[in-house]
Amino acid sequence: MDETLRQMLVRIDNKIENLQRARATLLEEFDERPPRVLATPSANPMEELAASLKASSNGTVAEPRTTRKEDIIEFLIHSGPRTRKVLSGLTGIPEGTIAFVMRDKNTFRQNSDGRWDVTDAVRISRTRIISDEPTDADY
Repeated sequence: MDETLRQMLVRIDNKIENLQRARATLLEEFDERPPRVLATPSANPMEELAASLKASSNGTVAEPRTTRKEDIIEFLIHSGPRTRKVLSGLTGIPEGTIAFVMRDKNTFRQNSDGRWDVTDAVRISRTRIISDEPTDADY
C-alpha cells in the first residue's frame, strides 16, 4: 500500500475514534441508554475491507447487508407500530437514522397515536412476496 494512503487511513481512523469517544460522552451525559461498545480502528483497514468482500466458504459471494430502511420495514411488519424512540431502543438503530429513513412517506406513516408503521402498500407487497413462495403442497 502506498505510504501516503496508509497515513491518510490512519488519520481517518484516529478521527473516527475521537468522534466515537465524543459521541459516547454525550450519550453518557444526556441519554438514558447505556453507551455502545466502541470498535477500535483496524490496524489495516484495507485488509479488513478486502476480507469483508471475499467470497464465502462455498465460493459464492456473501449476501449483501440489508439497509437500515429494510431493517426497519421488516421489524415493523413483524412487530407492529412503534414510536421512534422505542424502535431505536429495540433495534439499536439511532433515532436520527430512523427519523431520516421515515421521511419516505410512500413507505412509512405515522398513526394518530404517534406510533410509526409501514404503509398498507408496503405491507401488502411484502405479504404477497411471502405468499408467492412455494409450499410443500406445490411439490
